Amino acid sequence: MRIGSEDGVVSATTVFRDLKIDVPIPSTTLSVSVPVAAWYPLDEVRKDGEQGQRATYHHRISVRKIASLLIGLDLGFLADKLLSKNYDIFPLSKGVIDGDRGGVGEADVPIQPPRKCPVVILAHGYLGSRFDLYHIAEALASQGFVCLCPEYPESLAASYESKIKIDDGSDTARTTVIDRSQITSRLIQYVTSCESSKDVGGDIGLCISPLSWSIVGHSLGCGTAMRTGDASWTRVCIAGGAVNGNSNSGNRNRGGKGDATLVISSTNDGVVQSNFVDERIPSDFERSILRMDSNENGETKEPLDSILKAKNLGRKTSILLTGPNAPSHVSYRSGGTVDAMVDLLSPLLPFAKFLSIRVVDIDKYVQTRAWIRSADIVVPRITSFLVQHAAGGRR
Repeated sequence: MRIGSEDGVVSATTVFRDLKIDVPIPSTTLSVSVPVAAWYPLDEVRKDGEQGQRATYHHRISVRKIASLLIGLDLGFLADKLLSKNYDIFPLSKGVIDGDRGGVGEADVPIQPPRKCPVVILAHGYLGSRFDLYHIAEALASQGFVCLCPEYPESLAASYESKIKIDDGSDTARTTVIDRSQITSRLIQYVTSCESSKDVGGDIGLCISPLSWSIVGHSLGCGTAMRTGDASWTRVCIAGGAVNGNSNSGNRNRGGKGDATLVISSTNDGVVQSNFVDERIPSDFERSILRMDSNENGETKEPLDSILKAKNLGRKTSILLTGPNAPSHVSYRSGGTVDAMVDLLSPLLPFAKFLSIRVVDIDKYVQTRAWIRSADIVVPRITSFLVQHAAGGRR
């Protein structure tokens, strides 16, 4: 199934590549191949007419993986083959080209990222995918960032087995698990590894000298964001319990991690409620409330002073979205991936409600399809925050 529009040709500005990294399995010589979606600015001069081929995001939803994560039921390989579905999603920007095809006359030469640039890791949430935040990645890549989103074990794509049985010759086989921290650590290695010196995983890396590191997390990805990197990293946490420590003490993450942090939450989030997020935000954060109302055309009104303020967000800022158009939990995700989930799972929503199975606000999204309203508010603020605090204000 195809989602989005493939019409129109404009000048290429952004490169997309679907990469893979080998993540070593602890205490073995084996590894797991983990997909990583990558977006970065086109760092070369292209001749007139050499636009390259527009990118397509090849997205997959595994019903077997969803059943396993939500109710602990393994439907088996046959059910996975019969019930799972593939989706071709087109980028929001028509200027995103397929970097693995290289452009006109260079089909086998991948387009490489800039050697010196700010790097952002995008961490999806529970039942997410590496394409969940592609609308944010496209916006950041247009501002000079390299954006990388690995497929974490909780993904609904089921691109790999995260629980691996190890036969060590004993009577009982043991099971080892590939987790988020191992994948993120391996990805950081991969970013800086160069062709002249293959790293421990055997991959040839991107050979980037990062000007800065940042991480954007959604939902469960907020935990990944807060546990990754050191005090120099810039963090954005969307719809998650972002900040650790005593909220009354003004201290968070002992050791000073994440000095520059943006937290975004919503009163319409039925999964991670705004008061859960709020009570974990220290007193030294600047707090703002943005009410999302509608005009007679159904479009979101946003006060001009809110737009202007977005250009100068403090190093520690929380934004609470309220009002009838405030996002549900999944409305922060890219429309293509959520629409794919709705297409496959909406017939099962009544059954899920009957069994009291949490459906990560998909039922709310079906009623509103409000991801564009959310993106119009959230994406510019995230972009402004990272440009200001991770890229030194460069545009």
